[in-house]
Amino acid sequence: MFEKNGRRRKIKEKTNLKKILLVFLMLSFIAFMAYHLFLAINIANEKLQILKVAQTDVAELRIRNLELVLEKGEVVSMEYIEKEARDKLRYSGEEETLFVIPEELLNSEWIEQELELAKGSSTQDEEKGPEEIFQIWMNFLFSSGV
Repeated sequence: MFEKNGRRRKIKEKTNLKKILLVFLMLSFIAFMAYHLFLAINIANEKLQILKVAQTDVAELRIRNLELVLEKGEVVSMEYIEKEARDKLRYSGEEETLFVIPEELLNSEWIEQELELAKGSSTQDEEKGPEEIFQIWMNFLFSSGV
């Protein structure tokens, strides 16, 4: 009789152990699935943010494209091409003389005063005679540097 009770107890312990193991496996599986669900939600969130940034970039690029299309209409005109050639490539028209003035001279006070004189504005140098102004221009045009 003690043998039957011992066997029953062992069988019960085995079934209880199987139930505990089964519950542990189910909880582990649920935890595993919850973790991967969390990762999937984070990845989806990041992709949505990237999509929003891409949509704003596309909208900005479409606006820029429209601006360039409108600008292209201006660029193909001969007047625009001639203006750019004169400004950037330093071309001159027929019977025109081109003067190239270094940038450091353009930013100097001396040039500003001379430009004011040429415009006819009143400055302290207004009292200079034609010979002095000629000498100033000669120094400006033929000097090696300032």
